[in-house]
Amino acid sequence: MGPTIQNTFNVEMMASLLTSGTVMTLKKGEVLFYDGDTCKDLYVVIDGMIGIFKGRDLLVPLTIVQKNGFLGEMAAITGNPRSASAVALMDAQLIVLPAASIDEKMKQLDPFFRMLVIKVIENLARTNLILLGKVIAGNVNRSHSSDLTDLLHQS
Repeated sequence: MGPTIQNTFNVEMMASLLTSGTVMTLKKGEVLFYDGDTCKDLYVVIDGMIGIFKGRDLLVPLTIVQKNGFLGEMAAITGNPRSASAVALMDAQLIVLPAASIDEKMKQLDPFFRMLVIKVIENLARTNLILLGKVIAGNVNRSHSSDLTDLLHQS
C-alpha cells in the first residue's frame, strides 16, 4: 500500500495558509473566476460550497468544492489559463493564495518532483477535455451534474 495523503487541514496548516494569503467572501451566485481567465491565484474553501463548471456560461457542471477543498491549483501551478469556471453555490469564505507564493513553493521542490506535479496536472487537464467531449456527446452519466446545476439556481 502506498503513502496516504491527509484530506483535511489541521490548525497549523490553516495558520500557515493565512500567513501567505488573505480571506475573501463570496455571496451565493458570485463568480470567482471564468474558464479562460488568466488569474493564477489558488483558493482554499474555509466555509461554503463552490461549483466548478466547464465554460464561461456555467452550463456544464463538473464538481463541488467544499470546506478544506481547494481550487485553482491547475492554473496556479502550470501558469495556464483557468480550465473551468468557479461560482459560489452558497455564501462562502476562501483563503486566497497569490500566484507568487505558489511559485515560491514550487521552486522549493526537487526539479524532478516539480516536473512530475506539472505533468500530472497536464494529464488531468487532457483527461478532463476527453471526458467533457463524452459528456457533451451524451456518453457519460450526468446525474451529479444536474444536482450541481440545481444548487446554482436555488434561491
